[in-house]
Amino acid sequence: MSIKHSLGVMHLVGELAKSLGLPEDTMQAYKIAGLLHDVGHSPFSHALETVIEERLGFEHERQSERIIGKLEDLYAPDAEFVIDIIHGNSDYDIIAGAIDADRLDYLQRDSLRTGFQNSSVDVRTIVKFAQTHGDQVVFDKKAAQAIEDMFSARLRI
Repeated sequence: MSIKHSLGVMHLVGELAKSLGLPEDTMQAYKIAGLLHDVGHSPFSHALETVIEERLGFEHERQSERIIGKLEDLYAPDAEFVIDIIHGNSDYDIIAGAIDADRLDYLQRDSLRTGFQNSSVDVRTIVKFAQTHGDQVVFDKKAAQAIEDMFSARLRI
């Protein structure tokens, strides 16, 4: 993945966290998780990921954990919390859920790069109508069309 994608995910995580009303310290941990969510990917990892995993036992998620663990001293959020966020083991799956910042960023970015203009994703509407229900991220029905378009774009790209 590219630095542009990582920065885009971090930005979208921040926007989703604001929509959800998360406290500032929690928002910062989520943004760091968004920035670092792909840090363990090797070059050309999407093309070679299956082969590398099967033959070498290399999993980018585990590599991400090792790198984030080493970075813990450099920043206040607990590395384990950041890792849990990346793996979707936190209260709100805004990086590793069915509708998450990672997916929204790559769909938006790839639809532009691949020329699928009809596959555009209305990220603003999805983010605007994100809300919490207990410990779940849910979306107001006003975002239904944008969410449907997002899943359609995912099938086309």
